[in-house]
Amino acid sequence: MMKRCLSLALALALALSAAAALAEAATGLANPVHESTAEEAAKATGTYGAALPEGAQDAAYSYIDMAEGAKIFQVRFNWGGVPCVYRARSAQALEDISGMFYPWQIDKMEKIGTYDGRVKYDQGGAGVVMWLDVRNSIVYSAAMEKDAGMAKLMALSYANAEWEQEMPADGEVAPFDFFPGYEPEPAADNFNAIMGFEAKLPEGAQDVKYYVMGRRDGQGNEVPFGAVAYKLDGKAFLFYAQFGPEAFDPSNQYSPWTQFATVPLKQFQADLKYHEGGLGVINWFDSEKGINYAVAMEEGASETALPAAAEPFL
Repeated sequence: MMKRCLSLALALALALSAAAALAEAATGLANPVHESTAEEAAKATGTYGAALPEGAQDAAYSYIDMAEGAKIFQVRFNWGGVPCVYRARSAQALEDISGMFYPWQIDKMEKIGTYDGRVKYDQGGAGVVMWLDVRNSIVYSAAMEKDAGMAKLMALSYANAEWEQEMPADGEVAPFDFFPGYEPEPAADNFNAIMGFEAKLPEGAQDVKYYVMGRRDGQGNEVPFGAVAYKLDGKAFLFYAQFGPEAFDPSNQYSPWTQFATVPLKQFQADLKYHEGGLGVINWFDSEKGINYAVAMEEGASETALPAAAEPFL
């Protein structure tokens, strides 16, 4: 009987040890966590901390010592009945500081405010969104333990995203086809030559302007980027194309989007983000050609209008 009790105790101890190891791996909290006030956590980490989303409750602040690099600011809270976490850390490049390292169902590049980031989640399960505030050299993550989806994760990021827009020299609101430092070209020849394909505009397109420029990919390499501005039935549109090894939105349009969807677009899957009846973007990736495409419409966006705007370019 004694041997049996000892065996059970040993088995229980091993099980608890394994569970603790799994929890540590999932949360990434192997380093010391110091409970604190919001001000203390921000000061200790050299960050600005994090603003909470509207409706957040039960906020608990802390900071985490790291074996290497800067300390991490952290605030846990409940939002809409879901446990959530914001983290922030001084950094020069985008890195995953969420502590949530899972084989995600969905992992895609996405614009968070004005900056590039990533969104990772299991639909209806856990999820995280992360981005680098380049101007302040701070990397952020926003995570939720359940009920994740693109709309909820993006909404969770909005409280701490950067929304400052680049203005034209005269200080007026930037026009829809504003590309700082680049003049439009009235003919397609240069666009076609540099991009290596012809942009087939919809029938009846007017006031067409072509832009060709360079952008840097995630590895710092300059790649061709082109855009075509046009009007159709009095509404303003922009078509974009940029080379790259993975799917992303090349439009550089950003807004606190209220609607998201993924829809079939002939042989592709296209991502939509928009304000119903207002600004919207549809983007898709041709993996064989290594080109990301997008069409943005300044007004009239919807789940049917955006795919219809993309059809001529397929």
